Amino acid sequence: MIRLHAEALVAFLAALGVRVYDTEAGLKFDGTRETPAFPYAILTMPSPVRDTERMVQARERHEFDVTIGYHGLSPASARWVAERVSSLAGATLLIPAWVAHVESVFSTPLRADRDDPEQTVYSGADGFTVTSFPA
Repeated sequence: MIRLHAEALVAFLAALGVRVYDTEAGLKFDGTRETPAFPYAILTMPSPVRDTERMVQARERHEFDVTIGYHGLSPASARWVAERVSSLAGATLLIPAWVAHVESVFSTPLRADRDDPEQTVYSGADGFTVTSFPA
């Protein structure tokens, strides 16, 4: 189930032209590696929090706390990714047997990382909660 939700997030962003890596730059979701090409996003997604709502009948719910970092070689390229990542807020993901709603939780300001004297990387991150119910 985690894989299905991660794949849906990646598909949403890929449809907008965003290159998305799994947890670290260069690690693709199929387990292969490549040299990261800017700009890109990194999806970090832990196991879900499970809950059962009790109204008329028990209904299982899963909540994923997702962080998506974005990175570019200029403020403009990092913002390009940030705009696409932020469009996840309010989206409903297409996942077989699940209805998943995405809610924005936080956004960090763009910052310059000058650790590498050869190139400055501009980065930021957005956090989301993906709440999923069985369809």
